[in-house]
Amino acid sequence: MNERSEALDTALQAKDHQIADLMRQVTDLQKGLAGRDAEIDSVRTQRAAATQALQVERGRLDALNEEQRQERERLEQRAAAQERRLLEDVDRTRQELKCVTLLLADENKKAAKGLADSHEQAQSLRVQLSALIAENAGLARETLSAREELQMAHSHQEQLRKDMTDLLVDLKTRLPKEAVEPGALVKRPRTKTVLKR
Repeated sequence: MNERSEALDTALQAKDHQIADLMRQVTDLQKGLAGRDAEIDSVRTQRAAATQALQVERGRLDALNEEQRQERERLEQRAAAQERRLLEDVDRTRQELKCVTLLLADENKKAAKGLADSHEQAQSLRVQLSALIAENAGLARETLSAREELQMAHSHQEQLRKDMTDLLVDLKTRLPKEAVEPGALVKRPRTKTVLKR
């Protein structure tokens, strides 16, 4: 009996040791599980915070993307409006350039015609001037000839006046002698008129 009791006690002690070891293991496992639970809670908290931060960042990015989209649309609209204005300006400039080109062509034609008319008038004036110069030269020659003829007429008239004066003087000097001698013939001096040319 004693041996059997001792064996049972030994067995019980062994079981107690096993139970104690199991309890320590269970305690260690519970501590490990509590640590894991804490780690899981921490991870969950971090995940929640990261999710919230991600949502905030996603919202910020969405807002930024929306702002960029709106800005892009504004820029595209502004660029399209500016392109339309530039195209309108280019078209208006082309039309103005076309009008100016036509106007310049018309002005060039008018200027060429005016220049041709001016050359023609100048040529006509040159011809008229040459005719006037020739006519003036003819008139000058005629005037000179008339002056020479007039001078010759004056000289002839002076010579006639001188001859008449001499004749009258001669007659006056002879009249008394002829009155004393009634039969005497009156002799008229012969005077020769010389024309100076």
